[in-house]
Amino acid sequence: MFPKPSFAVFFAVLLTMASPQAGTISEDEIQLVARPYTPPSLRTFRVRTNLVLVPVVVRDAKGKPVAGLGQRDFQIFDNGKQQTISAFSVENSPRVPSNTPRPGVPPRPKSQTADTPAAFPRPQFVALFFDDVNSRPGDLIAARVAAEKWIREALPQADRVGIFTSSFTVSLEFTNDKDTLLASLAKIESRARVTDEGPGACPPMSPWQAHLIINGHDNQALELGIGEGMTLGCLSPPAKRGASESREIQAGVVKNRAEAVLSLAEQYSLDTLTRLSRVIRYLARMPGDRMLLLASSGFFTRSPQAGSRQDRLIDDALRGGIVINSLDAKGLTAEPPQGRMIFSFADNDPSRPIPRNDLMIYADTLRIQQREANNDPMAVLAEGTGGRFFHNNNDLNRGLRELVATPEVSYLLGFSPVTAKPDGRFHELKVKLVTPRGSTLQARRGYFAPTPADLAREIVLTRFDSEVLATGTFAGFVAHVTTEPGKLDSGEPVLKLAIFLDVHGLYFARRGDRSVSELRCVFALFDAQGNYLVGREAVIDLALKAETLARLAPTGLYQHLTLEAPSGSYRLRAVLQEQAQGQMATLNQQVVIP
Repeated sequence: MFPKPSFAVFFAVLLTMASPQAGTISEDEIQLVARPYTPPSLRTFRVRTNLVLVPVVVRDAKGKPVAGLGQRDFQIFDNGKQQTISAFSVENSPRVPSNTPRPGVPPRPKSQTADTPAAFPRPQFVALFFDDVNSRPGDLIAARVAAEKWIREALPQADRVGIFTSSFTVSLEFTNDKDTLLASLAKIESRARVTDEGPGACPPMSPWQAHLIINGHDNQALELGIGEGMTLGCLSPPAKRGASESREIQAGVVKNRAEAVLSLAEQYSLDTLTRLSRVIRYLARMPGDRMLLLASSGFFTRSPQAGSRQDRLIDDALRGGIVINSLDAKGLTAEPPQGRMIFSFADNDPSRPIPRNDLMIYADTLRIQQREANNDPMAVLAEGTGGRFFHNNNDLNRGLRELVATPEVSYLLGFSPVTAKPDGRFHELKVKLVTPRGSTLQARRGYFAPTPADLAREIVLTRFDSEVLATGTFAGFVAHVTTEPGKLDSGEPVLKLAIFLDVHGLYFARRGDRSVSELRCVFALFDAQGNYLVGREAVIDLALKAETLARLAPTGLYQHLTLEAPSGSYRLRAVLQEQAQGQMATLNQQVVIP
């Protein structure tokens, strides 16, 4: 498979004069910043001026994506009100041929597709977030090994992966260099913190038990704390006299212990959510599909503050078009029984211990409930962003691969909200199948209405991006592009571009002794079906001295760059915009890369 271009500034850009005798240009007069370009995609959840787009995956009872559905099979509700679906499309991942037949529709003849290059996959940015603070050593190792196996054997060349941890001890920006990724994964180790202040804490207490004691006023949970405290010797048995006073003292000690456990659990969960939020904000700036995979043994978010932070994290992910998938690193393991006797003592004879079988059974029940409580935030983050939660399964290798893979078939629903106001408020979405037939839906839970400022920015962005996707040409200033196929030192094919700009048509402002102008340029390749393959965006800042501008006036400015792409026949689309006044020039050219 052809490798995806590096998302560093991989191409060499040489700015020269049209003639060697024309002189040179100093480095401070021309600066270029480049990055990958990703056009607006139906796979990116966003709100346009009057259109909301919602990606949906439908899965059967075995978890396999369901193909062959149409617009009439779906219903969509915005804040409980059914909407009219005005846009609909079916998306196939690169693993599914674009001419996969739908029921009742004959496949296209081979002759129409045999010479067409395969659609180049849109890049996916995957943030692997390992919760090393809340994960047990064995759990974390299992998740890390699964990630290593996926990177060695199945990492798509178009994807970029970043590695992050709750402790921030390991952090790697997005790359597809397997050696670098594996080296970073090897550094990950458990830095688990416990909420019961270590193995010697007495009485031992989970955050769930503490929650039941403090917030649930659960007398049985309190009894369990007292019984374990007396069994381990950190609480004294009741005296023959003043048994009620002794009981009150015991309850007070256990409640104080519960308060401390809950405080620590809240602190740890807030730390984890804060670090997740930072990664979410970083990931949101990446061009392409964005997904975060959270691998964790779970953490406790039952406090109001932690719950609020969790909701804000989901909001940030929705705004950034990010799907969170969660991997339960615990897998499916049988919880061993408590294994320790728990006693009470007779009020009239504190020397006589009484076994409490009911409390031993209850202790085992609480351990199972704690496991489920730790799973809650992973499930909520996934559900809230339209992701999946892989749990109750020891095959973490399969789980991780399923979570990071693009579904073979997905659908995009679009509707124009009738009553939505540009107030920035959250709208809850509900997507339903007209005939469920045992299928499940995976879709984001809502969107934020745009603000007036968002709408103003959207108009600017839509104009430029729509021109990249268009085919017409016009010239607000003079620009020409010539092309030539070539190869990298590694032997991979590239397309060499030479772009000529006539400076007479550019707007220049004065800044001190310089004439300044800024241009935004995009060069994109499309296949015969009009599918976007790959592109680069460059911003050129010109700050020309008077003598330089005078030399460029008769000769123009040339820009040379290389664009890495697979072999094939393409349409090259160039869109250039002078930023100050918005003048644009667009070009098309057929190119062949052998």
